[in-house]
Amino acid sequence: LLAQLEAATLEAMTSNDGGGALHISTLPTFGAKWLIPRLPDFQKLHPNIALNFVPFAQGYTFDRPDLDGSILFGDGNWPGAVSEYVTGREVMLIAPPTRTSKPLLKRAKDITKFTLLQHASVPQAWVHWCDAHGVTGINPLAGPQLDQFHSVIRAVMAGMGLGLVPRCLVQDDIQVGHVSAPLDDGYIDDCGYYLCYPDSKRNLAPLLSFKEWLMAQVK
Repeated sequence: LLAQLEAATLEAMTSNDGGGALHISTLPTFGAKWLIPRLPDFQKLHPNIALNFVPFAQGYTFDRPDLDGSILFGDGNWPGAVSEYVTGREVMLIAPPTRTSKPLLKRAKDITKFTLLQHASVPQAWVHWCDAHGVTGINPLAGPQLDQFHSVIRAVMAGMGLGLVPRCLVQDDIQVGHVSAPLDDGYIDDCGYYLCYPDSKRNLAPLLSFKEWLMAQVK
C-alpha cells in the first residue's frame, strides 16, 4: 500500500505539465550497455516524463503497484504480461582479442579447442549454436557459469574462453578490439529482449511514449 501511494503521489506531481511518471526495470547489462547511453535522446523528446528505474528482480509478477513495465530477456512468454520484441536475437560468438593477423577460429568446429563460457540464465545457448552449426564431439553444457552478459564479455576479454552474446551488447567492444568476432555468421536465436507490461498499463501515456521511442531506436 505504501508503494502504491508513493507511485500515485509521484504520478500526480509529474502529470500536471503534460508528462507523467514511468516506473520501469531492466536487466543490468542491457541497461548499462544499450539503454542508458540512448536515454538522453528520450529526455530531449519527452522532458516532462519522469523516468524512474525500479530495482530489477528476476521472476517478479506484473501486479506490483510500483512497476509499469520491464525489459526482460527470454522467448517472449511471461505470464500476466504483454511482451513486445525489442532487440537481441542476433547472437555473436566472441573470442579474446586477436593478437596476430591470423584468427584462432576459422570454422565453427574450431570451438572444440576452447573453453565455452556459459550464461546461467541461458543454459541451452551453446547447445542451440552447436546444433545450428553442426558441431559435435564436445559437451556444449560444460564450462564456467556466469550470471550476466557483462560478466561473459569481461571473461572473454580476460582470455577465459568463448562466449555467446547478443550483438546489441557487444558491437562496440568488437569495434574497439576488446574482443574479436571471428565467426560473424549472423546467427539468430529464439531469445531476445522484450518490453513487457501488464495489460492494465497498455494505455498509460508515458509507457506509450517510451515504447514508441524504444522501437524507433532499434530501427
